[in-house]
Amino acid sequence: MTVEEESTAASSWAFPYFEKADSINPVLRPGAELAFTAPITQQSPRWEECNVLNPTAVVKDDKVYLLYHAQDSLPDYITVAVYELGGGL
Repeated sequence: MTVEEESTAASSWAFPYFEKADSINPVLRPGAELAFTAPITQQSPRWEECNVLNPTAVVKDDKVYLLYHAQDSLPDYITVAVYELGGGL
């Protein structure tokens, strides 16, 4: 497939007018507020303490599902935040 053909194929599904709104970014920030008791280790990781990165979003049934990579001092986590349209995280 040529570059021109790839560009034409991508335009059938891509967001042609996406504009990043720096004034409301970042949506997620690292923080030590959230913790849970891990069932195996019985430790309380604060999984967003160091980094939150690599987000992707899916919209379904008036909800935005934000999947992202989170890090603390333990192994990395794949996390989901759910935002109900008209509500909050």
